[in-house]
Amino acid sequence: MTSPRSVRPPSIPADSAVLAVPPWPVFRLGTAINDLFSWLAIATSLPEIRAMQLANVHLESLVTYAVVEHGIVEALVEGPRKCEAVASERGLVPGFCCRFMRAAAGLGILAALNDGTYALTPVGRALAGELQDFVRASQQKSNRDALAAAATTSIATGRSGYVEGVGKEFWDWHDTHPEEAKAFDSMMRQVTVPQVAALVASLELRGNETLCDVGGGDGTLLATFKAHWPSTTPVLFDLPGPVEAAHQRFAAMGERLDARPASFFDPLPIPDGHCDVLFLKSVLHDWEDQDALRILKNVKPKLAPESSSSRLVVYEAVLSAHPPSSGLEKSKLMLDITMLAINHPGARERTFDEYRDLLKAAGFTAQPTLLNTRSISSAILVPP
Repeated sequence: MTSPRSVRPPSIPADSAVLAVPPWPVFRLGTAINDLFSWLAIATSLPEIRAMQLANVHLESLVTYAVVEHGIVEALVEGPRKCEAVASERGLVPGFCCRFMRAAAGLGILAALNDGTYALTPVGRALAGELQDFVRASQQKSNRDALAAAATTSIATGRSGYVEGVGKEFWDWHDTHPEEAKAFDSMMRQVTVPQVAALVASLELRGNETLCDVGGGDGTLLATFKAHWPSTTPVLFDLPGPVEAAHQRFAAMGERLDARPASFFDPLPIPDGHCDVLFLKSVLHDWEDQDALRILKNVKPKLAPESSSSRLVVYEAVLSAHPPSSGLEKSKLMLDITMLAINHPGARERTFDEYRDLLKAAGFTAQPTLLNTRSISSAILVPP
């Protein structure tokens, strides 16, 4: 494992999400304090009380969804208001709306003030912004059905939660439900921004590399690196829809992008040795081992072998090989259950050792290193 480090890119735009990445000492202290209080809350609870809390934790998600879906948090953006006034504006039943707002205050989304009004907390203000799409997508009926089916049926059949819950695999379902696919894409953009910011704040570059992103979606990762390392050359590979979205993103920046329609299961349409840095972000966890091997074998020839800084960067939520002792590690385990529910069998989060074995089987003989970032994801750095 490489030591955690902070990297200051040559250019940091004023609106850069990198500015929100805390320094390592602050990050360590913050996570330690959170983990301590979480441990104390569990250690000082009766086992029966803790068990009931776990059984009912879904209610917290439903309250969060209600105050977002019905515009309650939006109604408080300009300042505190009484719940009856919010209900009237939003066309809600006053008694029910007030009870949901009271529950949201109990969760720290709202603050109940002494004058009988409610105000947004920092969490509530975040939910009133771009995170609305994240909340809505996470609570789509198909996702809820898939998660429920994973717990009740998949565990006995070995099929994905989507197949058991809605009758189709995740991607097949979204092919025929474009609105849900659009919501999912929006959710992924919101998840990607802070993850990529943490990577930019941790990964050292020379500054003139050709950066290739395989399965790069709408270009968020490459656009972020381009904004912070202006002399890099971005190259993106994905299916035609995401490629078009990536072109539009770069055009809005006033930049050009070499974006090529391609499947990562097929030979990539670029000369061997073209990429100084090749990213696989949140790709391998979608696939079982044999498919992940196909992807790795496809990208390996594209790395520049003569470059001392050439490397593959696998950016994933790498599981600890030890029992989880932190909130971050527990979140990774919940993400692994999400993969079981929404993706086909074999898709999963992996440990560093499991990734190392995959890389070796794909022909990467050099020892990979693990670079922790200040997010749920870590970068596995792999020389060609």
